[in-house]
Amino acid sequence: MSDYILSNSNFTDVIDGQIHTCKSYLTSKADEYAADVDRLHNFRTAASLQGVSMREALSGMMAKHTISVFDLCRSEQSAPLAMWEEKITDHINYLLLLRAVVQEEHNNEVDNAIRVDNVIRDENDIPLVRFCTNDQ
Repeated sequence: MSDYILSNSNFTDVIDGQIHTCKSYLTSKADEYAADVDRLHNFRTAASLQGVSMREALSGMMAKHTISVFDLCRSEQSAPLAMWEEKITDHINYLLLLRAVVQEEHNNEVDNAIRVDNVIRDENDIPLVRFCTNDQ
């Protein structure tokens, strides 16, 4: 029996198919898991309920999927390809959602950064009034 070697073309097909599956799943599940305008609603709500950041709330939810993939990798029994596809897709999707959470955090940090434009000081060089803008 000879071993099958995945060609570059087949590798590309696998990656393209996986990306399509992830995108399709994330967009089709948006109505089920997210509010009308807040795609990250569930993570925001979970974070609020637990008193943690959205990143921490998401990582807790993602842990289940990480463990599931890890268990499949460590199992000595062969799992059906459909199971691998499901577990890998779930895990990739959580990583993509984490990417969105990190982007939102970054955008909020930039939006909330306050730059001091001018400081009025008294005769002892103590700041009296600061004029600030959010423009960067």
